[in-house]
Amino acid sequence: MSSSKFKKMPKNAVGSANQHWMWRQPSSIALCAVCTLIFSGAIQGQSVRGVIRDNKAKTVPFAEVVVERGGQADRVSANYGGEYVSSAHLGGGQVRVSVTAKGFEPASVEATLPVATPSCTANFILFKKGKSGSSPTGVLACDDPTPYSDMLAFQSDLAGSNGELITSQPGQAMGINSHFQPGGPTITSGFLFGNYYFQTKPPTPRTLVVRAGSAPTGSSWSISNNALTLRSVSVQEARIDFPQDGEAILTLQNEGKTLLRVHLVAQTFQDVWQVKAFRVTETDKIIDEDGRVSK
Repeated sequence: MSSSKFKKMPKNAVGSANQHWMWRQPSSIALCAVCTLIFSGAIQGQSVRGVIRDNKAKTVPFAEVVVERGGQADRVSANYGGEYVSSAHLGGGQVRVSVTAKGFEPASVEATLPVATPSCTANFILFKKGKSGSSPTGVLACDDPTPYSDMLAFQSDLAGSNGELITSQPGQAMGINSHFQPGGPTITSGFLFGNYYFQTKPPTPRTLVVRAGSAPTGSSWSISNNALTLRSVSVQEARIDFPQDGEAILTLQNEGKTLLRVHLVAQTFQDVWQVKAFRVTETDKIIDEDGRVSK
């Protein structure tokens, strides 16, 4: 792979207004008319997606796409409409996206990405076999890494539900589900752009489970409101009991570094108990799935 470097994109460069990095494709990569790798803040997390077309703007169905990074490769196939999605975790470093399709010249694009680069879209335009001709230089562009993209993601649930409540998890936009427990309350759960909420009807406070599966050994949990009960099951999991309603900041740290801050809000209404959990900055601003501070 080439050791191409990024440089700041001028304001009048091609791309969306929030794209700030530009990498020019070497002329040696000449088998795709346009190869763009646009890094967006989409809710899909660090996935790679795009559309593959021929040089007459027609989509190319069932092309094979390989996303390589750090010696690992994720292979996916485009659908009938030429669209593909790869779950490859970008992070940073050298990334290469290659496309092959029956009857077309292969195409590839690669770059060295900044650490914590957000999700990307890699669109390709392919030439028919033997008709590569001259190819204009493609442009690879990416957003600045988001300020909180290295903060751990988390999953949440109510104790005893074994993950049955949430229908969507990080990497998906939203999900809502209801679960009826015989002889117990009806529980409604929701996941919306990285934020969790649970409701029990009639009001029945339950233990909230917060998991950060990639927390390193030696990490520890703490809570800002001593009126709530924190039970740390492991470095990856904390459980919070709610003897009373209230707000608290649940923090996971390792060697003095904050890995995760979760704002908890428990409230009882006339016929419903509700608890919400969402990531926040040091100044308690909500952080979305891609590490951006919500406006």
